[in-house]
Amino acid sequence: MALVFGLVLVSGLLVWQTISITKSPYPRLRVIEAVTAVFSLFILLFATTYFLMARSTAGIFTQALNRTDSLYFTITTFATVGFGDIAPVTQGARITVLVQVLADLLLLGVALKVILGVTQATLGRGDPAVSPPSRSQQGTPPDQSGESPTNNPQ
Repeated sequence: MALVFGLVLVSGLLVWQTISITKSPYPRLRVIEAVTAVFSLFILLFATTYFLMARSTAGIFTQALNRTDSLYFTITTFATVGFGDIAPVTQGARITVLVQVLADLLLLGVALKVILGVTQATLGRGDPAVSPPSRSQQGTPPDQSGESPTNNPQ
């Protein structure tokens, strides 16, 4: 149940970070913050879950997990490396690892797509903080001939 609550918390953080990207004058910096915060919380959530599972029931993994081992197992699972030195033994542990693998795919696919899409939309709307200044803002007088520069043969 705590894992479900944690995943809801990660989802809420993702939504909040996405909204803050749209309102930020520096969306690229907010993306770095969002990705760092969401991924860190996600990794810590599963590392804590594995640690607590291993601590509550002996033999749930092929070896006892301390905090470092739990973090190691979480990251190798997230990276799909899976060295095989730690593996889930019980059905509950295997289901938890399956949930992590599916959540990994969702986080990498959907969350990054949303964050990057929002960032592109924010950059494309012409915020003064991210778009180059117009000719009048640069101090360059507008073309007085009435013709656009591309139609003016020289």
